Amino acid sequence: MTQQQVTAYQDSQVIQQLMPEKPKTGSVISKVYDEKLDSHIWMLSNGVKVVLKQTNFKHDEIQFSARANGGYSLLEPEAMAKTIMAANIVEMSGIANYTLADIAKFSKGKQFWLRTKINNDNQSINGSSSVKDIEHFMQMLHLKFVAPRKDKKAFDSYISRVESSIIDRFNSPQGVFSEQIRLKQYSHNSRSIKFDADIVNNQDLDKSYRFYQKRFSNAAMFNFIFVGNIDFLQMEMLLSTYIASLPTIDKYDKAIIHDNLRTKGKLTVKVEKGLVPKATVLINFYGDSLWSHKNQMNLNALEYVLSSILRERIREEKSGVYGINVKSAFSRLRNQYSTNISFTCDPNRIEELVAEIHKVIKKLKVRQTEDKYIDNYIAQKLKSRESKLTTNGFWKHYLQWNADVNYQQLGLNEFVSLVHNMQKEDVKDAANSYLNIDDSLTATLLPQTTTKASEN
Repeated sequence: MTQQQVTAYQDSQVIQQLMPEKPKTGSVISKVYDEKLDSHIWMLSNGVKVVLKQTNFKHDEIQFSARANGGYSLLEPEAMAKTIMAANIVEMSGIANYTLADIAKFSKGKQFWLRTKINNDNQSINGSSSVKDIEHFMQMLHLKFVAPRKDKKAFDSYISRVESSIIDRFNSPQGVFSEQIRLKQYSHNSRSIKFDADIVNNQDLDKSYRFYQKRFSNAAMFNFIFVGNIDFLQMEMLLSTYIASLPTIDKYDKAIIHDNLRTKGKLTVKVEKGLVPKATVLINFYGDSLWSHKNQMNLNALEYVLSSILRERIREEKSGVYGINVKSAFSRLRNQYSTNISFTCDPNRIEELVAEIHKVIKKLKVRQTEDKYIDNYIAQKLKSRESKLTTNGFWKHYLQWNADVNYQQLGLNEFVSLVHNMQKEDVKDAANSYLNIDDSLTATLLPQTTTKASEN
């Protein structure tokens, strides 16, 4: 906490109640029990859908999420650039008539939190509360929708803090490296933002506030999910008071899917920056492919197998790296995938290790992988799922996706069946589908030998 924040905290007002006057109460108009998921679906009088699951995983926890489609996809590039920090800007301003310092003082000794976020394709609120603080939580949730706060002083302070940190980060070796990669791939995309001090200083408080208001103006667009130690009688009263009273309209936004205009082909980037005698290497593969649960699972299995083999070959046998990471992603909305390999090593060994990685990839494409890798993947996946089934966090996310009418959720038994049916042929097919060298990026960050970063 900065000295400025300490002073603000000391000068803050003492809040007795977040909402001294309660809003006009609505009601729960229908209740449906989903036996398969042991969850309850309630419809409120203002059109809001609420899903509740009572658990005993943690006796003093209720987790929450709400999500709706739209996000920054609904803005033109120029407007997006001026409001890209909108959720944080509004968060730093406090809520209703209270500053952030007021809220911090009120929250002392209490256990609840809420955070809003606006992403490319959606806007969301996530949070958690203890059982005894659930009404404070619900009041804060209500205010997040109806009473966001605009505070010029808080805005200026926040922008100043972010600017100072962003300058150092952007000028760091990793910052320069990341920016060169962005330029190489997305220089033709006006929606790809260079997040530097200029962007931070060009944030528009009024436009950010209005954009936030608009994205959270219609509670009926959101699916509200509560998971944990829920008292249904108490929850019905709280929902009727604080959620059924939220403003709603019969209009539902959809995210606009923009072409990312990524430069395709076999790309390379080389940056020389910094004095640390080590190299950072990225090998990324990209492409377009129809998303499905099966294809997603195949990509996940490929990630696991490739990671296991590279760890054995590059880290243990070659002793070339301390660690090597493989990460994959598959966009359901865009039907696009990526597989990213990253590691650090002695600069003199880059060519040798990159060649070895491509040798491993080539072998995966022409030969079936060993049984042990598939068996380990299946065991790890099932063990992880079994562990997650006893957490509120898993059920919060699962029920959120299950409530999305645009997403066909994979049933619990279907997931287990899909994992059990993973075959060596699936990994071989995935390697040929998702490791395409003709649409790839190889980027290296080396110690500085010249005064400027260079790029091929």
